[in-house]
Amino acid sequence: MVNYKELYNIISDFISNPKVEMSKGDIYLLIDSLKEELNIILYEYTDFDELAKVSLDGFTVYDGENYIIFYNTQRKKRISFTLGHELGHIILGHFLLESVSSSVEIQTDLEMEANVFSRCINLPARVISVHRLIFGDDLVEKYLSSKNFSSEFIKMAFIWQGEDLNNLVYPTEYYFQEVIKEEVDELFELQKVFNKKVD
Repeated sequence: MVNYKELYNIISDFISNPKVEMSKGDIYLLIDSLKEELNIILYEYTDFDELAKVSLDGFTVYDGENYIIFYNTQRKKRISFTLGHELGHIILGHFLLESVSSSVEIQTDLEMEANVFSRCINLPARVISVHRLIFGDDLVEKYLSSKNFSSEFIKMAFIWQGEDLNNLVYPTEYYFQEVIKEEVDELFELQKVFNKKVD
């Protein structure tokens, strides 16, 4: 069973770490800021032999020294989620658990934890809540979709927004203020486009 209190504490500590590049809301910049410290290597692929029995979206291999994150570039709307999910497995220490593969229940919990991690770093509730308050769900969903987030991932962020806001502790100097301003400006432009179409 997922211990959400502990999980949110770990994510809160992670996003509060000044070494973590969260200021632009970009998963690639975030991973790049951690590459050396955590020995992360990104590897793109377009298709994998079905016999390999790996995820269509991505997966991570730990060779005892390096974490190699493989991700499918053909699944554009899934890349940010997948990279965040795989980073979640690394940050949450899932590769250090010896008995992971022996239990379906444990495996399911670890996947859920990685999903929560990805949601919290890719679509932070504090940012999403501001956007939804100002622009409403439809426009925010269109905007996030244009940023290559899948509708499934966006809906998940909307559903869990309250829980995430209540349980995550954000840094005092909130790192997404620049992102919120830039995205609000972009959303105002998008709103103008949609208003013209309606007129």
